[in-house]
Amino acid sequence: MSKNWDHESREPMETRNNYPTNYDYYLTVFNYEGGLHNILRVNATAYDNCVKEPNLGAFGNGNDTITLAEVGRFWYICGVVDHCKNGQKLSVEVLP
Repeated sequence: MSKNWDHESREPMETRNNYPTNYDYYLTVFNYEGGLHNILRVNATAYDNCVKEPNLGAFGNGNDTITLAEVGRFWYICGVVDHCKNGQKLSVEVLP
């Protein structure tokens, strides 16, 4: 049986990476078995209906780090077979 996504969010790290101190961002890290899952960034409609194409970005190596530097809502689904329809999807809202 395959393992689903594990994900974590990390606090802003702007000073460690020499970004200006007024530039906050968060990282979302996805760990999963590459080849058995992937991550597609999609819009709200595609998220609700598990539509894979067109997508706004694709990840698939099993250890993906996504930087969230803008305020707004972001939607991610697994594009493998029927994983999304079985609930393997994530909506993230970044607040100001």
